[in-house]
Amino acid sequence: MATQSVPLLTAVLLSVAGSALVVAAETPATTCSASGTDSAKRPFFGDLHVHTAYSIDAYAVGTRVDPADAYAFAKGQELTLGDGRTRARLERPLDFIAVTDHAEYFDVTWTCTDPGYARTPYCENFRKASRADNNIGGFRQFVAPLFAGPRSALAPPCDVAAGECRTARRSQWARVQAQANEANEPCRFTAFVANEWSATPNSRHWHRNLIFASDSVPQFPINSIDEPDLESMWTALEQQCKPEQGCDVVAIPHNMNLAEGGGFDVESASTLSLGQRARFERIAEIYQHKGASECLPAWGADDTDDCGFELMLPSRFGTRWNRRIDQTTWESLRPAFYRNLLARGLQMQKRTGVNPLQLGVIASTDTHQGTGGATEEDRWRGHFGGDIASPAARFSLFPDASPGGLVGVWAEENTRASLFAALQRREVFGTSGPRIVLRFDAVMAAKGDPCTSGDVPSNAVHMGGTLPGTPRSKPVFVVQALADREPIEIVEIVRGVLGASGVEERVIPLKPAPAGDGRSVCAWYRDAEYDPKRPAFWYARVQQRPTKRWSKFDCEAAGDCTPAKDRMIRERAWASPIWRLP
Repeated sequence: MATQSVPLLTAVLLSVAGSALVVAAETPATTCSASGTDSAKRPFFGDLHVHTAYSIDAYAVGTRVDPADAYAFAKGQELTLGDGRTRARLERPLDFIAVTDHAEYFDVTWTCTDPGYARTPYCENFRKASRADNNIGGFRQFVAPLFAGPRSALAPPCDVAAGECRTARRSQWARVQAQANEANEPCRFTAFVANEWSATPNSRHWHRNLIFASDSVPQFPINSIDEPDLESMWTALEQQCKPEQGCDVVAIPHNMNLAEGGGFDVESASTLSLGQRARFERIAEIYQHKGASECLPAWGADDTDDCGFELMLPSRFGTRWNRRIDQTTWESLRPAFYRNLLARGLQMQKRTGVNPLQLGVIASTDTHQGTGGATEEDRWRGHFGGDIASPAARFSLFPDASPGGLVGVWAEENTRASLFAALQRREVFGTSGPRIVLRFDAVMAAKGDPCTSGDVPSNAVHMGGTLPGTPRSKPVFVVQALADREPIEIVEIVRGVLGASGVEERVIPLKPAPAGDGRSVCAWYRDAEYDPKRPAFWYARVQQRPTKRWSKFDCEAAGDCTPAKDRMIRERAWASPIWRLP
C-alpha cells in the first residue's frame, strides 16, 4: 500500500487549461474534436436533479422559474429566486444538467399556473398559498398530503374534467421536452430530457429520476399515479422506451436516507423485476441537499463515525441533535443506504447469479429553485423556497440540509450520447459540492508502484466495471484525484467481501505522502486477501481538509453562532465501485 503526490501516470495526462485528468479511451474518435482524433475521456461536471416551477412542490414554495431558466442558469446566466430579490449566478458554469420535475402533477402546474391559469377554487387557493414569504405554508397545505399519504390517497388534485387533466399533463411534458431540446448544445452543453417518478408511500422516499438518452422519450411522462410501484414503473419503461425506437433511460434512486429501508425489495422480487432493475437502475445518488445516503452510523455513534457525514433523518424522527427514534427503528433504516445496497447485491449475486444492485455513484443538488450546481457553502441561498429569506430561516427550516453535490462523468465528449453511455457503464463519481476530479481503476498485472511506473494499461478495469473472470494475480486498485480549491487530506478504499457470515466491510486508509501538497494525489492498494471465488466490491473515497459549513458562514455573518451552527465540513468525493462477481 502506498500514496504519493503525482508524478502522474503515463496513461494519465494533466491538462493545465482544464485542470483535469485525461485518460486514454478505448472508443473511436469523437465528433466534437476539431481534428476528429480526440478520443480521450475527460471529466465533465453536472447536476442530474433539478426542479423548477413545473414541480408542484417547487411552485408551492414560491419558485417561478421554468426549465429554460434552469438551463440558462447552468450555462452561467444570473437567476432571480422566488422571493423576487435574491439573485444567484454560478461562478463556474456546468457542462450538463437534467431538469427532473415531478411528473405526477404536471396537470396542476399546467392548469393552475402558466399557461392554463384556471380560476377553479383549487387553483385560486393553491396560487394564493404558494408564495416564497409564506414559510413553505403552500407546501404544507397542498403538497405534503399528496406526497406523504398512502398510495390510495394519491388521486390527482386537478379539478377539471379527467380527460382535460390528462391532456394537461401531456402538454406540460411536451414543454419539458421542447425546452431541454432547445437548450441542448452538442459539444458545449448537454440538457437531458428527464422527469422524476416520485412514489412516497407514507412519507417514505422511493423516488427515481428518469434520465433519457435522447429526444426519443415516452409519449406520456412516467409517474407514480399511473405507475404506483417500482414493478409497474419498470414495466412502463420497458414498454414505452424501446431501444429500437431510439429510446433509452437510466433510473436514479435518491434520498435513500429517507426511504426508511424500502424501495429495494430485491429479495422478494420476481426474476422479471430483478432483470428490469438491473437494466434500468445503473447508478444511485449518494448525496444531495437532503443529506448523505452512503451509510448509517452505528446506533449511538457521534459525527466522528465513518458514516457520520451530513446525516439527515426522516423529519418525524427528529434532527441530528434531537432524535425521536429508538434503536429498532434506527436499524430498520439501514437496508436502503448505499453501502448496504452494495452488500445486498453481493448476497443476491451469490443466491441468484444476478446482482440487481450493481449501482454506480453520483451526487446532485435536488434544488427546488432551478439553481442546478449551486453547491458553494459560502454562497448558498437555499434550495427550497422559504429558506432563501435569511440565514435564520435557512437554519430554522432545514438545519440538516446542505447545498448538495455534483455529478462527475468520464466521457469522450459533451454530448447526450457520450455522457449517457458513461452513466450506463457507471464510469461516474459524485462530490459533496467541490469540483474534485476522481478516478478509480483496477489493474490485474501491475508491477511495482503504478503511481510512478505508469503501469495502468488501457485495458484496466475502470470504476463501474467488473474484474475479469480468470485473474492471474491480486488486483491493484489505483486512486487518482485532483483537488478543487482545498487540498485532499484523506484517501480511502471501502471494501466489501461476501463471506460465510455475510458481507465483511472494511475502510482502508491510504495515507498521503508527507511531501505531497494535496493538490494532486495518486494512491494504490494491492488486495492481498483477494479471492476470485467470493463476490466483492471496492470503491474509492477522498476527503478535503475541513472548511466552513454553510451554517457557519451564515451564523458568523449574523453574529449568532451556536454549537449547532458553528460547524466545519470535510467535503468529499466518491468513485463508483469495481466489482468481482463470480
